Amino acid sequence: MLALRISALSSDGGLLFGSPRGKVWRERNFCGRVWTPAREAAGRIDIRPHECRHSYLTHLRRANVDDADLARIAGHSVSTLLAHYAHPVGYEFAQVRAAIG
Repeated sequence: MLALRISALSSDGGLLFGSPRGKVWRERNFCGRVWTPAREAAGRIDIRPHECRHSYLTHLRRANVDDADLARIAGHSVSTLLAHYAHPVGYEFAQVRAAIG
């Protein structure tokens, strides 16, 4: 389903998840019509769209995507990206401990 949406980007204005009219969602409309029903269907997972953004950028950074590229994706400067999206994921603690003895 997602692959179909991505392939249709050029025909519907370039928005991955545009509104039913092909426009940008207003936050309150998106939350009320899309996000909240999806959360309820998933068992009331308490997560917000912005938290997904942080996770997405954090995991891309962990996958060694260049910070300048990530900043461009996020629409921020590199310093802002590093200040707000460089969350520890807990996988490397053993490597850090081994490196410092």
